[in-house]
Amino acid sequence: MKERRKYPHYYKDVTTLKEVDVYRVLKLFNVTDPCIQHSIKKLLVAGGRGGGKDISKDIQEAIDTLERWKEIQAEDAPVVTDLGKPKPPKTNLNAALDIYLNF
Repeated sequence: MKERRKYPHYYKDVTTLKEVDVYRVLKLFNVTDPCIQHSIKKLLVAGGRGGGKDISKDIQEAIDTLERWKEIQAEDAPVVTDLGKPKPPKTNLNAALDIYLNF
């Protein structure tokens, strides 16, 4: 794998491995987010795992998981106040404290 490639980040050296499974691929590409891991796993074997699920079911489950990933990103994004300073998202504890302190 010494030759120059146009997009080298898409290639990983696996010469020391006999075979590669989905978990090895995730590790090789440093995919650490559980939602993205789950979606990739679904897509790599879409329709081929048995258990009565066809390809459209696996694709939809991957889409649903990625939609959840987007929701999590929005939940974790800092809330900007009218003063322009980032404010951390409210947790249930923060909301309870606000109610208590403003009672």
